Amino acid sequence: MAYQETASAIVTRYDGHVAQLLGDGLLIYFGYPRAHEDDAARALRASLELVEAMGRLNEALMPRHGVTLRIRVGVHTGSVVMGLLGSGDRRENVAVGDTMNIAARLQGLAEPDTVVTSEATRRLVVGQFVTRDLGAHTLKGIAEPVRVHAVLQPSGVRSRLDVAAGRLTRFVGRDMELGTLVDRWERAQDGEGQNVVVLGEAGVGKSRLVYQLHEHLAAVPHTWLECGATPYTEGTPFHPIIALAAKGLAVAPEGTAAEQLGKLEARLGVLASTENVALLADFLGLPPPTPLQMSPELQRRKTIDLLAQWTLSLSAVQPLVVFVEDLHWCDASTLELLGHVIAQSPTARVLLLATTRPEFTPPWPARSNLTTLHLTRLTKRQARDMVAALASTDLPAATVDALVARADGVPLYVEELTKAMMEPGAAHGVEAIPATLADSLMGRLDRLDRLSAAKEVAQRAAVLGREFGYPLLAATAGLDEAALRHGLERLADAEILFARGEPPAATYTFKHALIQETAYQSLLKRTRQQLHARVAQVLEEHYPALGETDPGLFAHHSSAAGLIEVAIPYWHKAANLSLRRMALSEAASQLGRGLELVVSLPASVERDRKELPFHALLGTTYMLSKGWGATEVAGAYGRASELCKSVESAEETVWPLWGVWVFHLVRGEMTRAQEIADRIASVAFASDDRTAQLVAHMILVQVNMYSGRFEEAQRHVALGAGLYLQGEDRSLISLYTLDIMLTLQVHLSHLLWLRGSPDQAAALCEENDAFALSLEHPYSMSWALTWGALPHLYRGDIDRLLVNVAKGIRIAEEFGFAYTAAIGTVARGWGEAHMGDLEAGIERMQAGLGAFRATGSAIVVPFFQTMLAELLGRAGRKAEGLALLDEAMAQVEEWGERWQESEIHRTRGLLLAAMPNADVASAERSLRRAVGVASEQHAPGWTLRATLALARLLDAQGRAEEARSLLVPVLSSFQEGLDTADVRDARAFLRTVA
Repeated sequence: MAYQETASAIVTRYDGHVAQLLGDGLLIYFGYPRAHEDDAARALRASLELVEAMGRLNEALMPRHGVTLRIRVGVHTGSVVMGLLGSGDRRENVAVGDTMNIAARLQGLAEPDTVVTSEATRRLVVGQFVTRDLGAHTLKGIAEPVRVHAVLQPSGVRSRLDVAAGRLTRFVGRDMELGTLVDRWERAQDGEGQNVVVLGEAGVGKSRLVYQLHEHLAAVPHTWLECGATPYTEGTPFHPIIALAAKGLAVAPEGTAAEQLGKLEARLGVLASTENVALLADFLGLPPPTPLQMSPELQRRKTIDLLAQWTLSLSAVQPLVVFVEDLHWCDASTLELLGHVIAQSPTARVLLLATTRPEFTPPWPARSNLTTLHLTRLTKRQARDMVAALASTDLPAATVDALVARADGVPLYVEELTKAMMEPGAAHGVEAIPATLADSLMGRLDRLDRLSAAKEVAQRAAVLGREFGYPLLAATAGLDEAALRHGLERLADAEILFARGEPPAATYTFKHALIQETAYQSLLKRTRQQLHARVAQVLEEHYPALGETDPGLFAHHSSAAGLIEVAIPYWHKAANLSLRRMALSEAASQLGRGLELVVSLPASVERDRKELPFHALLGTTYMLSKGWGATEVAGAYGRASELCKSVESAEETVWPLWGVWVFHLVRGEMTRAQEIADRIASVAFASDDRTAQLVAHMILVQVNMYSGRFEEAQRHVALGAGLYLQGEDRSLISLYTLDIMLTLQVHLSHLLWLRGSPDQAAALCEENDAFALSLEHPYSMSWALTWGALPHLYRGDIDRLLVNVAKGIRIAEEFGFAYTAAIGTVARGWGEAHMGDLEAGIERMQAGLGAFRATGSAIVVPFFQTMLAELLGRAGRKAEGLALLDEAMAQVEEWGERWQESEIHRTRGLLLAAMPNADVASAERSLRRAVGVASEQHAPGWTLRATLALARLLDAQGRAEEARSLLVPVLSSFQEGLDTADVRDARAFLRTVA
């Protein structure tokens, strides 16, 4: 029967045994004929998979045979008597006893397509499965009632220390600390979420304390999730969380993509929206079922929020413990996610428990439900008790005293030094005590090595890290299988390694990170490099997919092997992956590691070609994390600029040079920005690279506009828009910070107003807002709603301006965009002042201008200063306003940012005319200069504003006809924008001088 074949395959995979086929039923053993330490868990996992498999089998049976199969599974654990039953050739080993009867009766209690188990089995797997208590049931033929539980799903991760159960030394000297953990658990159990950081030096017993809590909770229904960090992955974003989520969501690597996505969706439960499934699929390295049309920033934020929601949602089913080991090696992204869980934990039934070393400072703010538990060294009395518990024979008092002194209260040292003394053949005198942990471990390994290859196995395994699987070790150790297995068995017997499962499916864990590090350091450097090289080769040959999802692992082993040319591209790929996840700290670290290797190569054009993309990406990383004008950005892009001189390819140089250009542009250094723009244009237009030419036009639009060459800027808008391909070029947003078409159109909206088309400018602003929203890219949206809203300011449409900048500021504050938040604050202050709250508007503008300059930005600062100076004049603070205008004009003269120069002269004229004992002649010269500059720039928008100011000054001097003759031709040139503030004011003025 198909279902029997399917069930047999699943049972065999978990190393169970199908004992009998009973019509439509199966009798299955776990623990006979082959026993494992986790047979109860294997039985339940196989049972749940049987239920899932029947669902898939029905998809094939129903259309073909019109049949739907339902399955009920009962699981019980207990002692049985195995005996031969039958006669002749039909004799077989059969289990007899109450255990079989109870399992059969439990199966009868189960609802279709469910798994039920007894309390006896549940107690063996507490924390590993989510269960629902079904109460006590009286079973036929069983004297006592049996408590029954429905098994809903695996909870996630087994503790590393589970494999050491029954083999740990006696728990000594931590009763008070354990009491604290139990108290925090009980609070969490009652819905008062708790968070505890256990802090202590290496080997002091942090993990053992957590294990003791785990044991304490053995009889309590709960879910236990666990992850841990390593020194090899501390620069890889979310590394511990990816492993935790994959296991917690039952995404097994051996399944097909469709199966993995199905399990992911099922485990998400009520959170399983189309977007959420796609987010977690991408996070786990699976192909998203639907495309994620959002920016890296937004995807990162949504993924973190979703992971926090999923984690906390588990506590709604039963109380949850999340254990994170070795926070000091966690990446910044993992710490950020944990911060979200902590912030949302107060009303959840969750205990977040973490261990770390003293040098780590938790990055989260103090909270009433966040406890730091300091674990100190053992006292001498406690250490003596521990030695006595460990020693198989009585040691001389002097030896015990010396052991205690040398271990200095560190439990790991007490244990390892004592075990070294207890090894067969070891002397028991004081002089035989190893001086250090390394001496102790190496002595133990040498003694084991007399009978096996244990030392060599330990050393070679240490190259793989603290935790490793048998297949990878077998492929890289260079030992025959018999020697490898024997060595692993000896190491497990000596409790240097803890083993889970049997080869070839076994995984192993060094008892402590210090033991793994000691074994690793005992290798000769050349041998270490050879082993790392073999690991790198095996990874590339047998695990190529990991190169895309975890390039940092390949980079680590290649670097340690001295394979510089191999490692360099992996470090760059790892940094790119981190940047895609907006893990900026990790990206900078990975780029730094790669650059260390690049600069170790001999100087050459080829080395420059390798170095260039690292500095370009480093510039982008710093730009996003530290601001557009940060000195680190200057250093990265400055080096990139130098390297571009020896690398002539447009494809390789345009993006790095763009970074150099934007750095100088944002700092307001227009002359230098123009030089870089010309260089980019020369490279791009000499090539047939469409993308390079598109980028060149985008750059030339901006450098021309901000230099006051508005006609030329508008020409490049049209040329760039003609090259833009929406399907292909939207992806460039990850390189150029903003969508290129949006950049063109936002600047065009400014240019349209400047060039005398204010209605077209307003209409384009509305289009840009919708376009930015469609990009689902927070920075683009914030920029379009702040800098892109300035044409509303020019038009005097204060209501629309304030609505847009409020939205833009909200997005900026949510995602941490200091640059656009500052622009929005300046514009909001200007709007509020014009709505009647002058002093508040001035104060807000000053705050916004200060925040803008704090990002290192100086572009458009003269324009902001000019706007502020006009408001200061209205507030009677004309001297302050004039000082600001002097500062603005000095920057214009130094760097050539002339697009707003007319406004500086106009505002100076207004302030001079309004001063006590006004210098009218100087005021008139400034206003005429404003009109002249605007006219030279072919900017009717500025021209009308400057001419109206001059006309008012002339009229005040009795020169009404001259005023009218200047203003009428300028006003008559406007064919649209008749309801804008400037046009209305000009018409009103002409009516007064008619």
